[in-house]
Amino acid sequence: MATLVKSNAKLLAAGPLMIPALFLLGLTGAVPYKDFPEAKIGLFGLFCLAQGAGLTPLIASSSFEAITGAALSTGCTMGALGAVTYCAPSQQFLSYNLPLGLLCGAMVGVSMASIALPQSRAIYNVWLWGGLGVFSAFTIYDVQVCLHKIRHEENYDPIENTLELYMDAMNLFVRFLAVMNEMDKSDKSDKKE
Repeated sequence: MATLVKSNAKLLAAGPLMIPALFLLGLTGAVPYKDFPEAKIGLFGLFCLAQGAGLTPLIASSSFEAITGAALSTGCTMGALGAVTYCAPSQQFLSYNLPLGLLCGAMVGVSMASIALPQSRAIYNVWLWGGLGVFSAFTIYDVQVCLHKIRHEENYDPIENTLELYMDAMNLFVRFLAVMNEMDKSDKSDKKE
């Protein structure tokens, strides 16, 4: 076990990930929006701050062009998928919950495999490109769920119901940033030759 921890820093970085989880607990029902909207908004702000702090090392190691490319790609993807879902003639995407759950479980398995085999390029590509596909599908599903709740819930909680969309955007951004960083590396290696 000690050899596994020494060879992979991802296990050591898991401790600080508990801080956003505490804010997430407060956002998902512990604080009712109807009774305490200021507290719910404050918890959401702290959650976003903790998520941003978690992304700081990745952003610090990326170029400005990669960050802007990833942000634009994420915005365009979220906007386009949201528009497609909003204009869908039926609520067909609500039936995607079981396949998305299975795909999410598969992505957890791929992440665990990347801890055991950190140098595997194949596992990294499945994590990267498979994650882009899975979280794009989650975006479609989450927009449809959010629209369904807006239309049918009496006490709609906007923060709790859009939190999934925020997490979809964060996951897409991380993967787009990885793609942009790889493109920067290949451009720099082409210029050296």
